[in-house]
Amino acid sequence: MDRFNWAPCMKDKEIEEATQKIGKAWIDFWTQKDIDSIVKKNVKKHWNDFAKIVPQLQGEWKKGEYKDAALSYAKYWGYVMDKDLPLM
Repeated sequence: MDRFNWAPCMKDKEIEEATQKIGKAWIDFWTQKDIDSIVKKNVKKHWNDFAKIVPQLQGEWKKGEYKDAALSYAKYWGYVMDKDLPLM
């Protein structure tokens, strides 16, 4: 998606605020010093969770269960970042 796809959504103040919070959390995480080590540690910590969520996400996507797949995708990134949902 590009800024033109998002523009209509940003008219909703709740969506705009949530998007800004998520964007800030994402930038704060990925700009940490020694991020490679942090991600490796988080993947190791959540390895069993990854082993469950990846095939689950793939199955949901394949079946067209996009709402469920979106939650699984969010959980995946929550494990990478070692954060509970929501990320806001």
